[in-house]
Amino acid sequence: MEEENQVVTPEPTPGTGETPAPEPVEQAGEPQVQKPPKGFVPYQALEEERKKRKEAEEKIIELTSAPSEPEEEEAYSDEGKALKGDIKALNEKLHSIEKREARKEAETEFPVLKDRKAEFDAFLEDEENGRISIRKAAQLFLAEQDLLADRPRRKGL
Repeated sequence: MEEENQVVTPEPTPGTGETPAPEPVEQAGEPQVQKPPKGFVPYQALEEERKKRKEAEEKIIELTSAPSEPEEEEAYSDEGKALKGDIKALNEKLHSIEKREARKEAETEFPVLKDRKAEFDAFLEDEENGRISIRKAAQLFLAEQDLLADRPRRKGL
């Protein structure tokens, strides 16, 4: 037993007379148990997480793929369906009025658009150009046609 717990005590240093702290001697036969690094996840926990994740993804796919439209149609009364149709028609009308107003504003800002109305309409029918605002589409059209006049620069104060 005494051999297992041998402690080497160095001799006192000649200058100070202090004895350094004893140093334990390591035994070659016993491996030390290492702690897992921080953030280590055991394999079993990882497998559980993967299983739960797959189940959740399958549940999401089931919920999104299920058609919900027929259930909603049945939930509305005849009056509700009529009102829904009216609201949709009014939204379309409002959208067309806003589009017409924006077109007028763009034509007043860039009078060249009145002369090239057919070309600008064809330009707006393009899918990419239909998504941007009329004003920005007008600027882009004029820049592509090289008709965008440089605005006079304002003089500083």
